[in-house]
Amino acid sequence: MDDVQTAAPDAAEESVPAQSLVHDAPPAHSRAAHRVLGFCTACKGREWWEEVHAWRVRENEQHDQAPTPDRVLAPSREGEVHRGRR
Repeated sequence: MDDVQTAAPDAAEESVPAQSLVHDAPPAHSRAAHRVLGFCTACKGREWWEEVHAWRVRENEQHDQAPTPDRVLAPSREGEVHRGRR
């Protein structure tokens, strides 16, 4: 008899099935959109603008968390001169 010891699998490998690490989308669909949004333009009942809108909303939410305001705090000097206020 051979005295071969089998190594016990790591707990981390047992807790995460290998298939869950790979995200698939149906053929001819966007894998990125399905991974992030859950749908894409190629899905039945969806329009292209719905996917574009969803991506924009997602990006805007990420940038809304930034400390930089999306509007200026005071009018620029150049804008005021152009409007004849200075």
